[in-house]
Amino acid sequence: RRTLTAPNNANLPSYVTLDACRHGGMTELGDAELTEQGIIALSGHTSPSAARGYIKKTEAQRLAATRRRMAWRNKKKQRSDRSQKIRREMSQKTEKQKAVPLSFLAVKLPNLMNKIGWHPLGESNSSLQVENLAS
Repeated sequence: RRTLTAPNNANLPSYVTLDACRHGGMTELGDAELTEQGIIALSGHTSPSAARGYIKKTEAQRLAATRRRMAWRNKKKQRSDRSQKIRREMSQKTEKQKAVPLSFLAVKLPNLMNKIGWHPLGESNSSLQVENLAS
């Protein structure tokens, strides 16, 4: 009974009711980006469905959700761009490693083989064997 007479006793307009205050307060909680659990805890509701009826969807909530979504998309794009850059660099390194001209092998391989003392057929003149294989 006191709750019904309180607005009148405080000289408030007739449209100001405790129910309206509850709706307005819970909508502000939604605007403040509280989680559903936080809103339930503050309002005293026992279930999310009961609390949802009091929270009006506002432009502030839509803008906040859009900002969060855009931040998530930008972060995802940056990760994707970084991954693509790394893949591209690795691919370029692999291509450089594959692209060894035969002229390089014909000149450098015999010298390298002599340096390390490797002779494919047990002969000491490996450059002769490479030249024979190349022709």
